[in-house]
Amino acid sequence: MLTDLHGSSLAVSCFFNFTSPSGVVLSPNYPEDYGNHLHCVWLILARPESRIHLAFNDIDVEPQFDFLVIKDGATAEAPVLGTFSGNQLPSSITSSGHVARLEFQTDHSTGKRGFNITFTSESRLCPQLTVPLGLSSGGGSSRGVLMWVDQFQKPCEAAEPGMGLQHEGNSGKSSFLWPFRHNECPDPGVPVNGKRFGDSLQLGSSISFLCDEGFLGTQGSEAITCILKEGSVVWNSAVLRC
Repeated sequence: MLTDLHGSSLAVSCFFNFTSPSGVVLSPNYPEDYGNHLHCVWLILARPESRIHLAFNDIDVEPQFDFLVIKDGATAEAPVLGTFSGNQLPSSITSSGHVARLEFQTDHSTGKRGFNITFTSESRLCPQLTVPLGLSSGGGSSRGVLMWVDQFQKPCEAAEPGMGLQHEGNSGKSSFLWPFRHNECPDPGVPVNGKRFGDSLQLGSSISFLCDEGFLGTQGSEAITCILKEGSVVWNSAVLRC
């Protein structure tokens, strides 16, 4: 199952291509037993200049017999980024390119809860951002270009969450428009009668939510992403209400 950024749950087969910039991949029937005799293949397809970040929110797969394999590419022969079984939460992983392949195989017995994985795509290129109108640039011109810089104010080679933004206008370079510690969205909390998956508040990170059994989502989204909007670091959608 896939949860999109508009809060809709979309039932998908064991063979599906994800083309949204971020979302949540759930094992079949999650969080109930995923079933037996499965051989699922999902592809996450990002823009060609991007790579894909996968963060495990939950995993419970029958040890030694059922496996989730994540590969660095589109084909079955692509390099393996990780093979996962059991219920120990793995560290996040990132693809080297713009395609990731998830293969999930189960045997004839003992289904478990499955997995919940948030994926986000991030550009490997350094973006050029126009200064929003009315945004103060620390004494520089209000016209110019924003560029990503690291903590030593060196231009980036790849845009990474947590970098600062520097303004370069007619009056030269100005100081950061906001420092590292401000590259975070506010803590969205945990929905009443619901669960939260994910803790990172950094720009580009995603958090997902799930209503408790017996409760339905009435407002908001099941997945939110921390984005840059009109000069502010904000969540792209409201938190799910159950």
